[in-house]
Amino acid sequence: MFSKGTAVLFTFIILHIYVFSTAGQDAQSASKIKIGTYNSRCVALAWGRSKEQLGELNKLYAECKKAKDANDKNYQKLKDELMIKNQQMHLQVFSNARIDNIIEEIRPRLGEIAKNAGVVMIVEEPVYKNAEADIELVDVTMLMANEFKPDEKTLEMIKNLPKSKPLSFEKAMKLIAEDKL
Repeated sequence: MFSKGTAVLFTFIILHIYVFSTAGQDAQSASKIKIGTYNSRCVALAWGRSKEQLGELNKLYAECKKAKDANDKNYQKLKDELMIKNQQMHLQVFSNARIDNIIEEIRPRLGEIAKNAGVVMIVEEPVYKNAEADIELVDVTMLMANEFKPDEKTLEMIKNLPKSKPLSFEKAMKLIAEDKL
């Protein structure tokens, strides 16, 4: 038969032929690293219109109204808190304010979202991607937004939101100050 050295060499050659003959099969997608990306404005919109978030805002609004009607000393504090939450939400949806507070709410589910999307990580939409890079971007916006159980109207709004450019921070703050946003 074959000597031990010949058998090892023969095995190496066969393995080498196999590896190179199968390398072309879907090598393009196999070699790319898949990274999940999301549109922060869309996720913020889903969160802001969720039953839980609207319930919290309505509760805070009711407390604020009750404090005002009773001339309660906490009225101004409650009013300021409501105003800050409202401004933050508007900046997150209509501008590009960070959504760390929202991400924290779904952080326990991000691993499952990444697994379902087949990605190694999830990041906010990049400003630029080198087209030649061995990276495939996978949009996970809806997987994240669905965590907030959006209704049909919210889903339609999410679909249309990326069609409009985000406002600059300055423009958004001006519109908020003018009570136009």
